[in-house]
Amino acid sequence: MSKRLDHVGIVVNNIDDALTSYTNMLGLRVWDKGIVKIPEKGLQLVLLQIGDNFIELIQPTPGSQNREARFLKERGEGLFHLSIFTERFDAEVEELKGKGFRVEEEEIKALFPGHTVRLAWLPPRDTRGVWIELVDSASVPEV
Repeated sequence: MSKRLDHVGIVVNNIDDALTSYTNMLGLRVWDKGIVKIPEKGLQLVLLQIGDNFIELIQPTPGSQNREARFLKERGEGLFHLSIFTERFDAEVEELKGKGFRVEEEEIKALFPGHTVRLAWLPPRDTRGVWIELVDSASVPEV
């Protein structure tokens, strides 16, 4: 069972302001995929590379009702999720469900056109206050 931390997600009110802060503060650069808008999910995001990992800045679009917008409204800006890649995605999801954890599954195509990335989310009420995002590593193309 191979797992690795890929990124931490931080929800922000304004992605441009946050991007300026993180690039000035830590000297990080935007990943070559740039800023991504996902209108169907009500999100705008940018990945900043830090070694082999990323910091993902996430801004919910105005009026969106997604988990990120709810989190921002309830808690304000800050750490939203840990993203963990797993090679045993289906088995991990079934194992978690079997243990009684709530799992929200979804697919997303925004970062890698032509590829559907499979995700499973564990809500913060089960994970001590932070979302856990499991990513099917087999569904992510090599970049």
